[in-house]
Parts: sequence; C-alpha cells; structure tokens
Amino acid sequence: MSEKIAFGESAEMYLKSIHELADESGLVPISTLAERLGITTVSAGEMIRRLQEQKLVEHQPYKGVALTAPGRRLASSILRRQRLWECFLSVQLGLPWERLYELACQLEAWAPLGAVVRTGLPVGTLGGGGSHRGPGRFPGPSGVLPPW
Repeated sequence: MSEKIAFGESAEMYLKSIHELADESGLVPISTLAERLGITTVSAGEMIRRLQEQKLVEHQPYKGVALTAPGRRLASSILRRQRLWECFLSVQLGLPWERLYELACQLEAWAPLGAVVRTGLPVGTLGGGGSHRGPGRFPGPSGVLPPW
C-alpha cells in the first residue's frame, strides 16, 4: 500500500533545491542536496524516497536525484512564486536584495500566487526570465528557466 505524504514546505524546499542545483544532466548528488538544506544525507535520502513514491523525482543510485516532468513543473511553479515575491518586495516595498530571499521563501510557502497578483505587482510584465534583476533565475509562465 503506497503511503501518501503531506506535501508541505519541506518537500517544496527539496524540489526547489534540486531544480536550482541540477547540472546539465539534471542530476544532483544527495550529499550536495543535504548540504544545501543543512541536513544529513540519511534524512535527505528518506525524503527523496518519499518524493520518488509521489513520482516527483527519480533516484539513480551513486549518481544523484533528478526531477521528473511533474516534479520539474511543481518546482518551477514554486520558484516562480518566490521570484514574484522577491520582485514585489524589491519594486513595491524597496527592500534591498540581500534581505529578500528568506522573506520571499516564507511568503511563497504560505501565500498563494493569487495573493501576489492582488498586491498590484504587474505580474504579466515579469514573465520572461530577463526581467528579474535579483539573484537567481526567474522561470517564465511556462515554468522554463532561462539560461544563465
């Protein structure tokens, strides 16, 4: 019997981190992922197992973990919401970029994308990768990350 996991902020952080750390092959070593998240490789391996049960990642032993197509779509959506919050906090509130990442992560985790739209930020103008001036890449509406 397959156990469904509650999909929460922790699982979202894994997907987002895998998306950001993936190399050209799409693979991220579990040790690299664990280091990014500040956890043990055993803990990371357990969550990877759960995400694999949900068909969001594929694990290749001794090589790493990669997002599946559904996992990539979900990670892109999470990253896009975070980047929208970063833009809002910077453009609308004038906060400096070095203070945005953690705050935007928190807002992304609990506020739906509709809340970003209701802030008055011109979301339609932020759709294409190049309009994000802060750190990190900005997925477009289709979820595709632009090249560096």
